[in-house]
Amino acid sequence: MTRAPLAALLLSALAFAADAPKPSATPAPLVAILYFDVQSNDQKLQVLKKGLAQMMISDLSAAEGIRVLERERLEDLLAELKLQQGAMVDKATAAQVGKLAGARYLVTGSVIEAGKNILFEARAIRLETGDVLKPEGGKPMRVKASADDVYEAEQELSGRLSELLSKAEALAPPAPKKTGVKLKLSTALKYAEALDAKDKKDPKTAADKLKAVVKDQPDFVLAALDLDRLVK
Repeated sequence: MTRAPLAALLLSALAFAADAPKPSATPAPLVAILYFDVQSNDQKLQVLKKGLAQMMISDLSAAEGIRVLERERLEDLLAELKLQQGAMVDKATAAQVGKLAGARYLVTGSVIEAGKNILFEARAIRLETGDVLKPEGGKPMRVKASADDVYEAEQELSGRLSELLSKAEALAPPAPKKTGVKLKLSTALKYAEALDAKDKKDPKTAADKLKAVVKDQPDFVLAALDLDRLVK
């Protein structure tokens, strides 16, 4: 074989190798944040679980190397399991939700009314083993919020969860995130009510409530984004 045909064959082989489909990268592990159990005699607080979930999903989605289940998809899965919208789920059902979603980790927790304050508690569970991830120092993942501001506590909790999940996956720790935005409990409840109305296929009520939230709290970017998506 002469050199010219040999060179042509080599070039053809290289071109074929370049065009050959490359193996797809392994998808990042999925985290499913379930609705927290609201422990309060005030029924108006029950809807807060939806707003809290949406805020945590938004914050954890910023972490590199993990994916977070969208809240709308969580609603679909709850409907598939014939559970009420926003329902609290037991351990067995939580595992079902996680498996249906293809999640590696579940985040569950509680919202506890404690006098004038509210406590947010969270647990991260590795679905395959059922093991609860242990925070450094063994301290429970609990933060305290007040009626004047629930956002700082939510961001602190989300930051600690992000660190815990990143450590479990041997990822670089995420950079601390604080917006400096304060969110009153009353505004957070209005935001949660907007999400609930959207889930109930009532876009007008959802839009009206989101507009009220944005008017009360122009720097609450998440509500503005939700409103923008809703009216498009």
